[in-house]
Amino acid sequence: MTALSHKWLRQVLTDRGVKAPSDAACAAFVKSLEPAGHEQARTFLNAVAKGVESTDQMAAFLEAISAAHREVTAVPPEPLAVRAVQPSTRNTRSAPPVPALKRKPVAAAVNFERAVLRDQGMHIYAAKAAMKVELDVLRAAEGGPSRLTVQIELAPAAAPRSFDWGQKIPFQFTRRELPLLGAMLMGYAGESLVLTNHGPDHDKRLELHQQGSVLYVKLRQGTTTLAMPVDAADLYGWVALTVTALKNHHQALDSGALFEILKKTGAMHAAASTSKPHT
Repeated sequence: MTALSHKWLRQVLTDRGVKAPSDAACAAFVKSLEPAGHEQARTFLNAVAKGVESTDQMAAFLEAISAAHREVTAVPPEPLAVRAVQPSTRNTRSAPPVPALKRKPVAAAVNFERAVLRDQGMHIYAAKAAMKVELDVLRAAEGGPSRLTVQIELAPAAAPRSFDWGQKIPFQFTRRELPLLGAMLMGYAGESLVLTNHGPDHDKRLELHQQGSVLYVKLRQGTTTLAMPVDAADLYGWVALTVTALKNHHQALDSGALFEILKKTGAMHAAASTSKPHT
């Protein structure tokens, strides 16, 4: 069976008297379908061509097209444009219900438009290194929601006021590490936070140390180590991005509840860091 044609899909909708989605939206929808989804969509469109679909079925189908388009363009949803149609006299058989169309898993980066998120990041500069702090997207389990996190990148100084971003070391905080980062940046987690075993070779190590008026950041990958201080003015932006990512995970929480949870998380981390092992 040949793959479903997005142009045919759009033509069937137009012929039925529906204001069809754009050609790009139909193409995105067809591309998102698994082989079984192609057959399901074809079955429904054949019912549309016979005039035996219901308005609810049409609305669900158009919403599926719109959702696929949003995933690749990051555009806000548009109102459905289902025009009332007169019942067909060509075929009075009721159409079968439209099953959930089988679609390919979509990369989390597509859902959140990683490039757009990174444009909202910030740079922090020091004498020997510079750091980019940005929102990024965690890898989502198949069928699960995509969630935000924070990524940092440190680059070495190449000359005064010049940095070699080609030699940068990136570090993305995991879902479990993100609350620890928030607690540390908010001053709830004691003097230090150390995170290890990152990267494909498990050779990345990040250390955050509170040293008087600055937060000292030290990132190592293999034998390369980059380090720099972050002062209070720059810490504010880092905290703001981190809180944004944390609230994305638990959108029902207000800021007060989130900070209370961070306090408890930080206190437990600090206690574990200072306690001695039992003998």
